[in-house]
Parts: sequence; C-alpha cells; structure tokens
Amino acid sequence: MQMHTNNSLVARNFYLFFTVVWTFAVIVASNIPASDIPSILPNNSDILIHFIWYSVMTFGMILSLKHKVSRPVVTALLLTISIGLMNEFLQKILSVGRSFELSDILSNTLGSLIGTLPFVINRR
Repeated sequence: MQMHTNNSLVARNFYLFFTVVWTFAVIVASNIPASDIPSILPNNSDILIHFIWYSVMTFGMILSLKHKVSRPVVTALLLTISIGLMNEFLQKILSVGRSFELSDILSNTLGSLIGTLPFVINRR
C-alpha cells in the first residue's frame, strides 16, 4: 500500500513539474519576437502550434490538479484560458515584434477545450 501511495505522489509531482515548465515555455516562446523565429514552418502554422500548446497545458494541468481541487477540469480550463488571454495582452503591451491576435486567443481556447476531452469522455 505504501509503495502505491509513493508512486502516485511521484506521478502527481511529475505532472505538476511538467505543467509548470510547459506553461513557462509557452509564455516565453509566445513572446519571442517573430523576426527571431526561423521561418521553417508554413504560414499560419502558429495557430496549430497554439492549439497544441494549450491542449497539452490543459491536459497536464488537469492531471496536476486531479487530487488537489474538487473540479480539476473546470479549474484547469479557466486557468489555461486566463493564461492565454494574459499572454496575448502581454504581447500587446511588452513584446517587440509580437502583436495581440484574436486568432491566437481562439486557438488557445479551442486547444484548452480539446485538452479536457479525455477527462470529460472518461467521466461518462
């Protein structure tokens, strides 16, 4: 029994660590000036990238919060959407070579919603 508890604790700590690092990386990457990003990707691929970033962030956040809050899916969804909005406003205010994009907000939000699906489907 003790071994199972320790493994669960290690897993939860890993999810938390991963989610914090991932979120930090997303915020940093989102604020790198566009001119500093190699143009190896097709045009408008940033929408897909935002979608993937926020799907993974939400999924990891739910795993991190699963045993800490009563509604981890709702909490993670609200947090990741808030992070996405805050990040876009940071780009508008602070970033050189980046701009506030409604398409990024939409992509972030859709990614966050998709990140919740495994948990919503599994609950039924």
